[in-house]
Amino acid sequence: MAWDDRLLQLPDGLDWAEGAVLTVNYLTAYLALTKAAKVRSGQTVLVSGATGSLGHAVMQTARALGARPIALVSSAHKARRAAGAGAWAGPSWSGRGHPGRPKYARKTSGASR
Repeated sequence: MAWDDRLLQLPDGLDWAEGAVLTVNYLTAYLALTKAAKVRSGQTVLVSGATGSLGHAVMQTARALGARPIALVSSAHKARRAAGAGAWAGPSWSGRGHPGRPKYARKTSGASR
């Protein structure tokens, strides 16, 4: 048995399998951003692990809420993947430079200095 407040209407265009997994990462991302962090439109959100499944959902959900997600990634390749998911910017913690200091692997559209 399921409680009524635990049911969601499946959006048009999604099948049962897509609907089943939608709540796993995206509901977690939404609740973390809105309930725990209380993110509002215009704020900046640092997303560690931005290219993982939950990180990807956090970035897309942050964008949907009007926030600017910054992807904290470990390589230029991951920065490009994060940009595809909506990252506003993507500092990389690897590569040349001083250990422990970020360098921008790629600035995505909309980012400014």
